[in-house]
Amino acid sequence: MAEASLDFSLLWYLEKLNNEDFERFKRHLPEALVEFGLPPLTGLQLTATEREDVEKMLTTSYAPQAIWNIAFGIFEKMGCCELCDRISARRDRNEEAYKEIIRRNITLSFREDLYPLIHNDFYNEISSKCLQNFEAIFSPGVGMEERSIVLMVGDEGVGKTMVIKMMLARWLSGEMWKGTFKYIIPISSCEINHMDPGTFAQLLSKDWPGSQAPIADILADPQKLLFIIEDFDSIEFKLDTDQGHLCTDSKELVSGPVLLASLMEGKMAPGCSLLISTRPRNWAFMYKFTNARSHISSLSFCSKAREKYFQLYFPNVVDYETYVGYIECDETLKEVCSTPILCWVVGETIRECADFTSTGIFVTFICKMFQSLGPISPWQKMSTLKRLCSLALQGLLQNVFHFSDQDLESVGFVDGDIFDLQAARLLVPSSRHRGRYMFLHRRLQEFCAAVALMTVSIEVTLPSACGVEKRSRERVLSPVMVYVFGLLNRDVCSYFNARFSCQLLRDLYLEYFIKETEILGRDSRAMEQHVPLFCCLYECKEEDFIQQIVKPFVKATVLIQTNKDLVVSTYSLYHCKSLKKLRLCVPIFLNKSHSVEPTNRMSYLKFNLAFVNLFKTIIQKRHLTHLNLKCTSVTQDMFAVLQEVLTQPECSIEQLSLVRCDLKAGVCENLAVLIRSRKLKRLNLSENPLGDKGIKHLCNVLMDADCVLQSLNPFIGKVLMLNRTLTHLDLSMNHLENTGGKDLMLALTGPNCQLQELDLSASSVTTYICSEVARVLISNRNLKSLELGDNQIGDAGMEPLCKALRDPNCILVNLGLEGCMLTSACCENLASVFIRNRTLKTLNLLGNGLGEEGVMKLLVGLGHPDCVLEQIG
Repeated sequence: MAEASLDFSLLWYLEKLNNEDFERFKRHLPEALVEFGLPPLTGLQLTATEREDVEKMLTTSYAPQAIWNIAFGIFEKMGCCELCDRISARRDRNEEAYKEIIRRNITLSFREDLYPLIHNDFYNEISSKCLQNFEAIFSPGVGMEERSIVLMVGDEGVGKTMVIKMMLARWLSGEMWKGTFKYIIPISSCEINHMDPGTFAQLLSKDWPGSQAPIADILADPQKLLFIIEDFDSIEFKLDTDQGHLCTDSKELVSGPVLLASLMEGKMAPGCSLLISTRPRNWAFMYKFTNARSHISSLSFCSKAREKYFQLYFPNVVDYETYVGYIECDETLKEVCSTPILCWVVGETIRECADFTSTGIFVTFICKMFQSLGPISPWQKMSTLKRLCSLALQGLLQNVFHFSDQDLESVGFVDGDIFDLQAARLLVPSSRHRGRYMFLHRRLQEFCAAVALMTVSIEVTLPSACGVEKRSRERVLSPVMVYVFGLLNRDVCSYFNARFSCQLLRDLYLEYFIKETEILGRDSRAMEQHVPLFCCLYECKEEDFIQQIVKPFVKATVLIQTNKDLVVSTYSLYHCKSLKKLRLCVPIFLNKSHSVEPTNRMSYLKFNLAFVNLFKTIIQKRHLTHLNLKCTSVTQDMFAVLQEVLTQPECSIEQLSLVRCDLKAGVCENLAVLIRSRKLKRLNLSENPLGDKGIKHLCNVLMDADCVLQSLNPFIGKVLMLNRTLTHLDLSMNHLENTGGKDLMLALTGPNCQLQELDLSASSVTTYICSEVARVLISNRNLKSLELGDNQIGDAGMEPLCKALRDPNCILVNLGLEGCMLTSACCENLASVFIRNRTLKTLNLLGNGLGEEGVMKLLVGLGHPDCVLEQIG
């Protein structure tokens, strides 16, 4: 298929023309160049009389595909049907030759001995609608003169590669895109990552024998070209999208980043279409390449798809109802069944598995797969397992997931071992790189890595890791730790040891984890949130060990994103006997399933029995006094459970935070019930759109004589005059402005006001309210803490404040003035406060432009022997 063959010799075609036709050909040239939007030839060039000169003139001036389009167009106008037919026949032959190349590749990837046959049946059933959408998107029609770009988005293992193979198979059979695309060119991320500087022509030739592709025919009609870029998120370099670097010449030697960017930006093969498969990452970057005809197709493995898979796997109705019933009732099993191949793993093990954890599933699976190899000696079985697990761990640590023959040899495998591991479907051919292998699923690799950690394993450098950026050990081992904890379960560990005649280092790890969590328990900042640890504990389910692990924790932060998070958190919190503070964050609750944009990674949950169980577990913690539900969308059902929890005699919760929970006026009836709780002392409602109507309703509740609430965020006026228990008020980030501020200050001067702490940070008050604040500081004998940060106080506002602070009746202990637009002009006044005030211990002046001169003035006051200030920001 080389370009230099007879069919690609323009001179051969020109020599078939008689002299008269040759002259006509030259006369048509200027017009043809205009039609194809090409730069004109000079008058001197057009005077060429020899066919060799005309051929040389064209080949040196224009790209091959342009030359053949020009020649075909002119031959057609001249009525040279035989020459046109010859060009068309050549193009048809090349198209068929390419389809045969793709057909051979597709056939290899559909081998039944490598993947379960059920996968082909499953994808044939569920992919029809997806493929119909793709055919409609790329079908010829209005606007097809512009290229189309489709982003096929889905998590790892949901079947993006399988859908692409089925798409190619249908195109080859003529069932799809007949007449739409002449060439479909798949390019994997692995090919891109290993791309040396080269030309676009070389990229197009990658699958052709001898790397010689008919470039002129492939690029003759770019609108008939579809490029499939697989696993875009796995590309390891940053694309060079500098417009000055992009190229349009298929023969120009450029770097891989420039070459790919030129294709995606439409500079190379302008008018071609793109289908890009990716996991949901780097969306901002991907959108740079989209246009008005861009589409996003989300591919997910939802519950209905899972049911469809098991209907095929369990054709017997009784088996289907029995085993799918187990799965639907167990959050761990449902979470494991996140992809079709993992559903197959569960289906293969569910009849025999005694422990329905992910660890139990993989222990049973790997034992069954080794058993399928027939009778082998215990030593050989243990040796093969250790090498496999070492490969898994070293691959994770060295960022290698597609293993070469050299990688396998480095851990001690020989050809016979590789054949056995493929037969057992533990290793399968790589989906991205020909001649390489990968684990059946990433989770299987993570499980095997956990086994390697719990045994004396081989540490080697994998040849494929050379030049590959390593990942942080903590990030790599985080998912592996779940399986390590699972293997700590006494029954699971014993079962595994018996099957493989090995000894996992169980006692050593039990002791290690207990010591590590003691250290974590002493440092409340060492763990951002506790759900990852809770997942590990739920996987282990060793009661005595778990109680020792959670014993040091008096504070916990729990972020609920999935139903599994609920289950594992409820289980672990039940054992947290020392817990005093709990921050519980649930991003959003919905009663119905909703379709999600690919950019939204948030899980959508139902308020169900799992939530009720979680809250009932919480109230059993007699030491638990703080509950933080910040950023949780609190529904009516959740309010009902909260009310039930707070009224239980065993409940000890005194402080409840509902910050940024999207609470509106309509929920104030529910809030009123919570406020009337006899134990609740502090309630934080900051950053909620309650509005004036909602606040008015809460007013009436707070003025009730039976209300014992000591702290509320936010509230105003009459409450401060009549409520005798409220001591803390947070109005930060509310738009009080000066009018609301004055009303508040009036309430603070009332004889019944018991307020001790007031936060007015970022509440839009200015200099004009400072005189009112000064009166409060002198007259209110309870107020000890005042936050005024991020307001326009200014030097003028500091004058009455400083005067009040110097008054002997002022008892303020803490004053926040960060970011209040203060300058050196107020510093002399402040310095006098340091000398005369006898109660102020803490002052925050951060974020003000006091300057060197102002600081020097403050230092004079701070150095005075009568200064009692202890902390200044």
